[in-house]
Amino acid sequence: MTRPFRFKLDKVLEFRRQAEDQAKLALSKAQARLAAERQALDVLARERAEREAAFAARKDWQTADLWLWERWRERLKLDTERCQGRIRTCETEVERARAEVVNRAKERKLLEKLKEKQAVRHAREAQAVEQKGYDEISTILFGYENI
Repeated sequence: MTRPFRFKLDKVLEFRRQAEDQAKLALSKAQARLAAERQALDVLARERAEREAAFAARKDWQTADLWLWERWRERLKLDTERCQGRIRTCETEVERARAEVVNRAKERKLLEKLKEKQAVRHAREAQAVEQKGYDEISTILFGYENI
């Protein structure tokens, strides 16, 4: 009876699986931040459209109102630019996280392939040992029959 297959790098393989899971978690968090920033940009765009429609509908503007309107538009433009900058940063983070997930998955798959190859080799060796035993038994039995 042969000994069962034992992969010596199982702990390393488990560590790489955990590292891949952590990278996937980081990717999902980065994607969530990106979605939140895009949603914030959409809110700003809707607010701008609503306010500009209200501005176009209003007829009795005072000088102070126009001054406030211009300051509000400048501030909204600044907020929009900042939001777009955060979106670009989040997109970079998502790409970096995605690359990390791919890298970790490659490392894990490499070890899994090594484990599979070693398991196949172990099975072949065990089969060869078993076949050798059968051959010896056959030879011995053949020898007894010819006596």
